[in-house]
Amino acid sequence: MFKSKYRIGRKKRQQIAEYYVYENSTIRKTAAHFGIPKSYVHRALADYRCDRYTRDTELAHKVAELVEKNVTERSTRGGQSTKAKYSKKKA
Repeated sequence: MFKSKYRIGRKKRQQIAEYYVYENSTIRKTAAHFGIPKSYVHRALADYRCDRYTRDTELAHKVAELVEKNVTERSTRGGQSTKAKYSKKKA
């Protein structure tokens, strides 16, 4: 069985969640900041929200809200970047 070199402990999940919320960050920016893949950031945030031992439930709710906000804005941001890309090619 393949073992990942990225282990996400409780303290690291807390750090990732705090950075994600307080910097109003995206998954990509958070992954770049910590030097880990995006999938691990997703997993850390999902685990943090669902962890029954999470002491800071307010932060867990903020994480859930920000994830939802970023998911709804994702298509808009993608459309804007595509528009900018092709408008530069025409000019």
